[in-house]
Amino acid sequence: MTFLAPLLAALAALGAVPVIIWLLNRNRYQVVRWPALEFLLRIMQQRKRRIQLREIILLVLRTLAVVLMALALARPTVASGGLALLGLRGGVSAVIVLDHSLSMAARDGTASRLDAAKLRAQELVSRLPRGSSAALVLHSDIAVAELAEPSQDLAYVAQAIAAAPQGDGGSSVVAGLTQALEILRDTPGRREIYLVGDMQAAGWPALDDRAWKNLVEELAKPAAPALFLVDSGSTAPATQVQVESFAADDDLVTSDAPTAFTVRLRNRGGAPVQDVAVELWADDATGELRKAAGALVARLETVAEQRLEARLAPGLRRVQVRLAPDHLPGDDARQVVVEAVDKVRVLVVDGAEGVRGGGAEYLSAALAPLAALASGGAEG
Repeated sequence: MTFLAPLLAALAALGAVPVIIWLLNRNRYQVVRWPALEFLLRIMQQRKRRIQLREIILLVLRTLAVVLMALALARPTVASGGLALLGLRGGVSAVIVLDHSLSMAARDGTASRLDAAKLRAQELVSRLPRGSSAALVLHSDIAVAELAEPSQDLAYVAQAIAAAPQGDGGSSVVAGLTQALEILRDTPGRREIYLVGDMQAAGWPALDDRAWKNLVEELAKPAAPALFLVDSGSTAPATQVQVESFAADDDLVTSDAPTAFTVRLRNRGGAPVQDVAVELWADDATGELRKAAGALVARLETVAEQRLEARLAPGLRRVQVRLAPDHLPGDDARQVVVEAVDKVRVLVVDGAEGVRGGGAEYLSAALAPLAALASGGAEG
């Protein structure tokens, strides 16, 4: 057993103070033999024994009060496994590291992988021994401590798990475990980390990654928290097509000509996909999205690019590319916002003297021939 405040443990020595006071206050008297009072003396001796017993009990209670108060201030702790010798399992300090990356939005039937992970995490919290505390870390490609300190209100922890939102980022196991270790760094007693997620290979770093090596060394220490992996995923489907990128081909988008967009598709499944429908949607002057173009990719092995064109109305416009929904809807669409201009204003400066100038009029006519003809400029 150790103490978080070992200096205060020395206050337990104050338990000798009641004993010393009792010894100093003991009755001192001289024994005088008087036969006529033997009957009264026997009665007084019986009463004296009762008084002495009561004084001893009070002395023990006062001593224990001082010693226990000193021990409470010193905050004693039992090392990991210390209660196992008595056949008991004490409370633990646990951190639930919940994966809420984009892959957790995949649906296996009616529920998503995140829904299944939440149920598993809540079950783990409910099974913690009496006196335990728990914290919650949500991780995707970054880690966020939803409950930064372990709480003994396990019902509150379960509510925080149920309220965890679906993320749209990647996955990084290193980020989640590093945050969990930081939370438990100064926590005494037995410590445990539960990593709950679909265990996607993309979330695990390479073996030679420096941050991963440091994390493994930290977890390998004798006093390190115990790590438990809880897989809430399922077998990946044979086909999964995602929109990897989507953008306009040109930086300058005009409303007087069709604008070209290129979408890059990636097949994450294990088999080629036939007849992948790609749709281009754009909003009009009313702001309502309408289908503007479509194409069909006959066969998608791994990666394919498709070019689509649409004429946009002037102003800021939302443009979306959509695929047919699959088990992971989050990667079946992408959206960009572009500004379609109807006119490009150009300032032409002519430094030559004279009415007709040094050629700027001809340049203006070349840039805007219709306007030049209407005004009768650039003659001859």
